[in-house]
Amino acid sequence: MENKARFVGAEGRDKKVLEDVFFPAGITTANQVGLPDDSIMTKIMISGRKGEGFSIDIEKGQEVLKAVKGIELLASFERQ
Repeated sequence: MENKARFVGAEGRDKKVLEDVFFPAGITTANQVGLPDDSIMTKIMISGRKGEGFSIDIEKGQEVLKAVKGIELLASFERQ
């Protein structure tokens, strides 16, 4: 079994951190939405389609972003 690690800087703009976590896929949109419980959800649209050479685990990315930057993330792909 092969494991891979990627180092991502947690400092700087949230969009840059999002792009680094999901590299090489591009992020076409990133929006923040205020929820009724006063929390903020970040919604991103990832270019392409899941399975088109996309080897990043979305759930792992969500866990990393929550732990490192406190970002609650909802991710979807441009094309289903």
